[in-house]
Amino acid sequence: METSSPHIILGHTVMFTGYKFLGAVLIRPSITKYYIDKIDLNKLNNKQFISNISNTLFYNIYINIINFIDKIKSCIINNKCFNLYSNEFTKILINNYKKIICSPYESTYRTPSKAKIMIEMPIISESLNNFYKKFNYIIDKNMVPSSDHISVELQFLSLLHAAMAGIIEINLDYDSLNNLRIEFLRKHVYTWVPVLANCIYNNSKSTILKEIGLLINNLLDHEKYF
Repeated sequence: METSSPHIILGHTVMFTGYKFLGAVLIRPSITKYYIDKIDLNKLNNKQFISNISNTLFYNIYINIINFIDKIKSCIINNKCFNLYSNEFTKILINNYKKIICSPYESTYRTPSKAKIMIEMPIISESLNNFYKKFNYIIDKNMVPSSDHISVELQFLSLLHAAMAGIIEINLDYDSLNNLRIEFLRKHVYTWVPVLANCIYNNSKSTILKEIGLLINNLLDHEKYF
C-alpha cells in the first residue's frame, strides 16, 4: 500500500474510529449504551498516537471524538440525560405520531414520493450491495432492516478507512480503495447524509444528539484531505 504521506495513514485511522463510533450509536439507544460501555477510553487516549497526529489536520477531530465518547459515558450514568437522549432519538430517528422527523434511510431522501420509493429503493439497494460485496460486508438484519440505513453506510466507510490504514487486510491496493471511497461518497453518502446530520442537529433538544449531527458533518468535511 502506498500513500503520499505517513500522516494520511494516521488520518484514515482517525476516520475509522469516528465512523465506527457513529455507525454503532446511530442504530438505537440500547446499542449506544452497550457499545459505549465497552469502549476503553485509555486505549483511545494513547499518548503515542495522539503525539503522532498532533501536527496533522486530524488532531482536533480525534480529540473531539474522545471527548464526545467521554460525554456520552457520563450521560449514560445520568438517567435524566440518557432518558432525554433516548426519547429524542426515538422521536426523531425511529418513529413519530405522523412521520419520522429525520429518516435514517437514504431512499427517503433520494425518492421523495412513496410511489417512487417502491421503484428506486431496489436500485439504491443494489448499488449499495455492490459496494458492500467487495468487502464481504454482511448486514445484520436483526440490527438494521435495510442496506441504506445511516449506520450501515457509516460502518462501511469505517471499513474503507480501516483498510486504507492497514488495520484490516483486503485484496485491493490503496489507489483502488481510495477510488472506491470517492465513488461511495459521491454516489451515496454526499447525496443525503449531510441533510440528515443537519436535521438531527436542528430538531433535537438533546445536546448528545446535536453533537452527533455536528460530528457526522465534521467527519465528512475531513474526507477532502485524502
